[in-house]
Amino acid sequence: MLLEVEDEPHHEKTAAAGSWKRKLPDDVKLFEIDGPIFFAVTDLLTDVFNRFSPLPRVLIVRMRSVPFIDATGVDSLKQFTKHCHKNNVELFFAELKPPVLTSLEQSDFFKKFSKTRILASAKQAFHFSTIADQRSTEQSEQCECHLEQKNLP
Repeated sequence: MLLEVEDEPHHEKTAAAGSWKRKLPDDVKLFEIDGPIFFAVTDLLTDVFNRFSPLPRVLIVRMRSVPFIDATGVDSLKQFTKHCHKNNVELFFAELKPPVLTSLEQSDFFKKFSKTRILASAKQAFHFSTIADQRSTEQSEQCECHLEQKNLP
């Protein structure tokens, strides 16, 4: 299994594979897993956070090259999602193959991780995280405005 972090600030796909040219903000990282997730490689997921300093606000894990995942792999993903949540990293999984999605559905993975964070593409995950960030900023601005109004004489 190969784990890759997209360090480049932009990601490009060839025209044959579909076109996507996007400058990713510094706090959004694209991480790709290449190969099956099974008992022999699950420790690699625990090392993901050692690759980032500081931790990203959003982490998109692209799994288009993961053909299957076994029970220990599912457990590792559960631990990984907990670690992301604990560290305030917004996590999305993108481009899961049907056998991987089926394995996650057959386990209790979606009891703690929202299925709405499993997206068809990394591009979709990026857009979803951008919208969530805009809403968060708007809510924060509304709170500040409300506080300012209360402090008026």
